[in-house]
Amino acid sequence: MSLAKKYDKRLRNEMSFRAVWPPGTNIALGDVLVFQNGVFHPVAGLKDFDVPFTPEPALKFGGLRLNAVGVRNHVIQGGAEVSLARLDLGADAELKIAFSGEEGYFLRTPDLTGTQIDNLLGVANKVSPRPDWKPGKYFIAHTVYHAEEFVFLGSKGRNRSMKFRGAGKAILSFLTLGLAGGVERTSAQKLTVEIVGQ
Repeated sequence: MSLAKKYDKRLRNEMSFRAVWPPGTNIALGDVLVFQNGVFHPVAGLKDFDVPFTPEPALKFGGLRLNAVGVRNHVIQGGAEVSLARLDLGADAELKIAFSGEEGYFLRTPDLTGTQIDNLLGVANKVSPRPDWKPGKYFIAHTVYHAEEFVFLGSKGRNRSMKFRGAGKAILSFLTLGLAGGVERTSAQKLTVEIVGQ
């Protein structure tokens, strides 16, 4: 299973979300999408079908803290691995994220906010009889969540790793909220997908 499909399957099974690929791709409420090669691609918008919709704002969803199977986090402080509960927030620390298997990912976000289409049934009733609407092929982005900042690291290959350094407080924020402020990448190894702080 590809990295994109694996990530999408996890979000779908655990949270009833569908993933955009690569993470952070701009999908807008009301976009019309097609599903190809395990990912969604925008091809139009409801406005192109002359179908109005009403957005409903202020949805909230807790932050995401996901590791694929075979992805481990190691926090080193004072030359020894420590748990987050024992992390000295004021002292320097190193974080190693290890990808032992293929198609692994690491995702951290703060709380997500989003919008949804309020009159979704009305929208469906307007698009379904149109001759240019393709049922089963076209999908509507009816709910969209986003985070202002997040971390997504993905590796297609096995036995890869990424290292970061910073104060314990910054490492904790990185691991729990996906906030990269105060954290510096220290490894030269490249992963397949690296999105930090966007």
